[in-house]
Amino acid sequence: MQLLRFAIIRLTRPVPRALARRPFRATNGVDVITHVITGIEQDLTDGPVVDPESSITVAWPNEQVQVHVAVSATVDAGPPDRVSDRLNVPDAPRHMAESAIAEYADVLAIANQCKRAIRSPQPAVALVPCSDEYPTVMGVVGLHQPGGGSTMARVMPPVVPSEFAQTALPDRLDGLAMLADSLSEDTAIARARELFRLFERAFRRGPSGCVEPLATFLSTAPWHDVSQYELDEVGHWLRQLRPEATHGERMPRTSWNFGGGPMIIRLRSRSHLDGRY
Repeated sequence: MQLLRFAIIRLTRPVPRALARRPFRATNGVDVITHVITGIEQDLTDGPVVDPESSITVAWPNEQVQVHVAVSATVDAGPPDRVSDRLNVPDAPRHMAESAIAEYADVLAIANQCKRAIRSPQPAVALVPCSDEYPTVMGVVGLHQPGGGSTMARVMPPVVPSEFAQTALPDRLDGLAMLADSLSEDTAIARARELFRLFERAFRRGPSGCVEPLATFLSTAPWHDVSQYELDEVGHWLRQLRPEATHGERMPRTSWNFGGGPMIIRLRSRSHLDGRY
């Protein structure tokens, strides 16, 4: 399990002339990471402060009275230790993280000849279990610190859920990007358009060819007993709604009876900006 200690370092009187968002390794071996610097302008210049081979951001403070540097330090906290429905925050790793942050604040103050103050945000501490430790921490509602009371806690999920194991991703990254694109769209029509592209890519078929495999795929979903998507419904999506969403086409149906039974004729039309067809 990893313990993360967060802090905000306030630098004033005077504010630093320049700050670099680079990691700092304290003398106890703990790395302090700078996440956000406020009260500054971001400026990547050709000056001697910037290493052109590095991606480190150099921040030039505005004419402000203070600059805030949001940092964190991560320390190994050992296996989870539960106290009823709360997770115990071990003192030793927390002290290591706090010592590293304090050392970094001192270095910033000396290097920039300014005043420094350290504040704790809310929350100030987070515990991150390893993948095999999640069963142990499920149901945890808070953090318990001996002699320091209790605070609310949330068990954060892993970055990549188990069902998205990395062995399942390398050969379908294009589909992953298409699904992410659909979730990023703001309107239902735009999301539907991206999903149509995803289905066609997944089944390597055109719209009509996707009807049966998509219906079969949806029938295996855990919620199929509730949704019960039918073949005709899926066909309506791909044959009728897809052209409308993708190309702005409308395909109304008109029937005539010529004595030998009804004949269905599809009238294909495209709308224009002036409203004519």
